[in-house]
Amino acid sequence: MILHNVSSNLEWAQEMGQRLVDGKVFVPLTPGTDFQNKKIAFRLNEDHEMVKLKGKIRSNENVTQLSPRKSIRFRAFSIPRRTSPLLSSRSLASPKSVSGTDEFEGWLEKKSRLGYWQKRFFRLLTEEKYSTEWNLAYFDSTSSLHRKGLISSTNIRSVERLDTGSHGRSFIIRMMKSAKNANIILRAPTTEMRERWIRVLRTFALCLSPKDVVDRSPLAFVFTEDMKTQFAKLLTRKSYEKGEWIFRRGDSRNKFYMLESGRVAVYLHSKTTRKDQFYCEKGPVSIFGDFYSCHKTAVPPRRISLKAVENCTMLCALVSQGNEFISKYCLIGDASHFLLQAEVNRRLEKVEEFRCFNPPDVTRLKFGIEFHLVESGQVLHFDGEESFYFYVVFEGEILVTKTDPFTQEDVIVDEARRGDVVGKDTLVLKGIPSRGTAKASMDTMLLAIHTETFERFLSIVNVPISRVLRYRIINLIKRSRIHFFASLGSAAIYKLSKSCTMLAYKKGQVIFKEGDIGDAFYVIARGSVTVSIEKKYIKSLDKDSYFGEIALVLDDARTATCTAEDTCILLQITKKKFREFFSDKPDSLAEIELRIAGKRAQIRSVIYHPLGITAFLEFLKKEYAEESLEFWQEARAFRKWAQKFQLKASKEYLTIQAHASLIRDKYIREGAPREVNIGSKIANAIIKEVDAGAAGPKTFVQAEEEALTLLARDKMRTFRTSKEFKHLLSRINHYSVSEIVRLKGGKQRGGSNPSLFKGSDAKTKHTHHDRKDKHTII
Repeated sequence: MILHNVSSNLEWAQEMGQRLVDGKVFVPLTPGTDFQNKKIAFRLNEDHEMVKLKGKIRSNENVTQLSPRKSIRFRAFSIPRRTSPLLSSRSLASPKSVSGTDEFEGWLEKKSRLGYWQKRFFRLLTEEKYSTEWNLAYFDSTSSLHRKGLISSTNIRSVERLDTGSHGRSFIIRMMKSAKNANIILRAPTTEMRERWIRVLRTFALCLSPKDVVDRSPLAFVFTEDMKTQFAKLLTRKSYEKGEWIFRRGDSRNKFYMLESGRVAVYLHSKTTRKDQFYCEKGPVSIFGDFYSCHKTAVPPRRISLKAVENCTMLCALVSQGNEFISKYCLIGDASHFLLQAEVNRRLEKVEEFRCFNPPDVTRLKFGIEFHLVESGQVLHFDGEESFYFYVVFEGEILVTKTDPFTQEDVIVDEARRGDVVGKDTLVLKGIPSRGTAKASMDTMLLAIHTETFERFLSIVNVPISRVLRYRIINLIKRSRIHFFASLGSAAIYKLSKSCTMLAYKKGQVIFKEGDIGDAFYVIARGSVTVSIEKKYIKSLDKDSYFGEIALVLDDARTATCTAEDTCILLQITKKKFREFFSDKPDSLAEIELRIAGKRAQIRSVIYHPLGITAFLEFLKKEYAEESLEFWQEARAFRKWAQKFQLKASKEYLTIQAHASLIRDKYIREGAPREVNIGSKIANAIIKEVDAGAAGPKTFVQAEEEALTLLARDKMRTFRTSKEFKHLLSRINHYSVSEIVRLKGGKQRGGSNPSLFKGSDAKTKHTHHDRKDKHTII
């Protein structure tokens, strides 16, 4: 694998080999399945579907007879920009990608000096692992280690088609005069494969024709071939040196620009600094200046500044030339406006993450958008590859697939059509591994924004990332059907989302350990989490599951360790934020606390719940101790009512004093009919204040607290074992805890299956059933 450039190092080769053994592509000749054991020999499994394809590409002239999935896999092509002066901002289809590397290969015919066609296997590769110089090497066969020739990418002047017919397969690589190689004529098996090779090799070319630039730009989406040719004739080249301003914000928009080579920096006006701030870099083939503006009589000034970050070449069209073009193709102005303005706005405004931006901010965001044109069958990224782009499907369809480990077939896990998003997790964690292979099922146009560009945009418009993710958090809370948030309305959930944060965890990273004091609750937005007790596997939690909620209501130690099974994104609510949110909703907080804490509920959770206080009162009547709770009810009602008025200036002053006197006489005075058990110091202070006519909202506060303290000490333990409490828990749909789970230290909700927790040793199998059970309290 290393000799054939399939793998770059021994560790990766061993891992790939082990995967081939697990997938039954390699069959051991001697007992054992450990690929790293050098004493075990392997052979190819001739009956495996992958092995059956061996040699077919070499022996078949008509490669298109093979199915695309079984013959050649195409992917988005990317090369370091410092070695590729004409690297396009659009994703480029390429020849076959070698897994685990950035190298590309495929069969072509090379024309010899005598005019004969010679079949050669071409590879686009680097000589060393970290080299930035790419070469096109060709060999006699796919397994040959001795190359027949080498073409340096730095010497490619241009790449052109030789036969332009619908069945043309030939193209020529024109070299620089200083190059050792002469011009090279090649022929691909099909026209489609020729076009892909041309797109790949043109990323290295030093020259492109204006027609090629237009053909690779978003304008190709609305222009016919004749329009492309005619528009290319209007374009004139202008060179800019590194550091030179191409135009400044506020300048007249009298030109339409297309970047042919080099890179430029875009600057936006910042809301915070009130100065132009760097926004993003753009490469070929980017457009600056809306083409539709060329036919306007009154053109608004430019809203961005553009600066060359390296020597670059622009193709320019004057307004007057644009007007002539519009007069010839009268509908193209509206079509290009639809493409570059109205429809882009419509797509962006529908994106959940962009709802927080006002129309001017959406306009600013557009300046960082790249148009990626993706052909049918082309792959954006493979499963597990790092992703740095956030995509919005403008037109077409992207399918996200994962390979079934048992059948080795690709299974569709998501479909993204017009207006849908691909790679939304990159907004939370830059470079996050993709969950599935994203491939275009038809010719597709994407609006793409790089994560670094988006970070700068948020800084410029002064919007925090938490605000961007708010609607995603709201949908996650609703989708996960969190049991104890069921009673919250939409407005309350929106407010709660402001208290939430999104966190990312890498594979194997511990979220919290057994024995830690709990201070937060989590919902899984992406990935899986492993739950273990005393280092023994208990179960796995998937997307939309939640855990750690006991920490919101009790100051207990964690009863299990939770670890990220793969790269995870979690929604987190801390205990502090949770308490702040419910500070003015004691009834709602009591509902949640009772549902979570169950038999460990505190007295405040009981008395603030309407069903709870009724059950507690029934219990106390049987104990002949209901007067303390009745006093607390009346005193609390008096406090909340009296807080509405300014006492001495209020018309209700006498009513307040009279009401306070009734409570004093009923519960506080010595020998009162319902005398409560409170300290004499507190009782005397109340009597003195009421007798002086100075009663107010705070008159009975200390007495309330002492009454609750005594009830919690003397009655709550007995109440938790009473028939009334059990009936209360059944009515509010609390968590039922099985003996098996309690012995393990975990708790499960009423709808769970206790049998899933049987057999707590490390050999407990991970089944599809425990994947479905989302409900675990840690």
